[in-house]
Amino acid sequence: AAVGIAILDGEGRVVAANPSLEGMLGYAHGDLAGTDWAHLSHPDDREAPRVFHDVVQGTRTAYQRELRLLRADGQVVWGRMTASAMRDADGEPWLAVGMVEDVTERHRTREENERLAAFVREAPHPVLECDAAGRVLFRNPAAARLEAEAGPRGAAALLPPNHAQLTRTALESGKIFRAVEV
Repeated sequence: AAVGIAILDGEGRVVAANPSLEGMLGYAHGDLAGTDWAHLSHPDDREAPRVFHDVVQGTRTAYQRELRLLRADGQVVWGRMTASAMRDADGEPWLAVGMVEDVTERHRTREENERLAAFVREAPHPVLECDAAGRVLFRNPAAARLEAEAGPRGAAALLPPNHAQLTRTALESGKIFRAVEV
């Protein structure tokens, strides 16, 4: 995706924005001009406008972080923003330029992975992950409790005797064995 670019004045108002930023935020061409950056920032990320002010004033040379921006329709867009000062002919800070890369999909993927990991971790049923040789790589707390109760046999007590072969076959064929007697 193209990088969105905005030029802001010392008060944090958009002086100009490129079509990529306008599209990313759901605004028509020219509609961002004059908009206070604070109105585009998620309430929990409201330090970004102050940072632009600091960059324009020269008290901060640059700034980079991920933050949430609000689209015209109210939806949240995650952006990786980099801001730096634009200087006049005398080298004095004059305006700030902000570049925003849309990283929303990466955040959604991470949140989904975290949700799925929590599901496995909190599942009341034992969950084991085995490698192609049948070695246990991961066990959720329910499996760990059963292993502890099984005594010296540990995970072997939870798995069928031919689990290494079943695991290898499943990995090679892509077939899942749903009903395996232990």
